[in-house]
Amino acid sequence: MDAKERLTELETKLTFQEATSDSLSEVIVSLEARLEAMEKRLRLVEARGSGTGEGEESDPLDERPPHY
Repeated sequence: MDAKERLTELETKLTFQEATSDSLSEVIVSLEARLEAMEKRLRLVEARGSGTGEGEESDPLDERPPHY
């Protein structure tokens, strides 16, 4: 294998590695956004469970009827 073929092969491999790296970076960004959204939802669920919701309306099923 001469130097020109080796150089072409290395360039091809580098291009593939760059494409793979870019693809993985996009996946990481997407997963990070999903994780942040899930953490936010978890905090809301935890706040509802502990009854310390910040600025949230109470659940109507938990309220006593007005005739009591």
